[in-house]
This record gives sequence, C-alpha cells and structure tokens, in this order.
Amino acid sequence: MKSLLVLAFLSGVGVLCAQSARDSAPEPRFSELSLQDSERLGQQRALVAAVRQKEIRHSSAEQDEKRLADSTAPNQRQGLQ
Repeated sequence: MKSLLVLAFLSGVGVLCAQSARDSAPEPRFSELSLQDSERLGQQRALVAAVRQKEIRHSSAEQDEKRLADSTAPNQRQGLQ
C-alpha cells in the first residue's frame, strides 16, 4: 500500500515537471509557421474533421437502429402473448 502511494506521488511530480518544461519552450503559433507547414496543418485539420464527422454519422445511425429495434420489440412481444 505504501509503495502504491509513493508511486502515485512520484507520478504526480513527473506530470508537474513535464508541464513546466513545456511552458518554458512554447511551440510556434499558426501565424509563425512556414507556408508548407501551414498547408500541411490545414490538411491534417481537415482530415481530423472529416473522420470525426464520419464517426458522428455512424454513431447516429447505430442509435437510430437501436431506437427502431427498441420501438418494435414491444409490439412483437404483444403478438407472442
């Protein structure tokens, strides 16, 4: 139990140190990127947005199928009685 507590504490210290190291060297801003890097970043953003949109549509379709199945199930049960 004691070793688990020490491990959790050291993990927390590691996270804090990693955050302070990131704060000292900020990443370049979008306006500071080269034209090539800016275009590549735009393409990556478009790809992520397209994949996310596809996931949303797929999830919505699955939810519709489940709702349809749930709404027809009570009617089928009544017919069996």
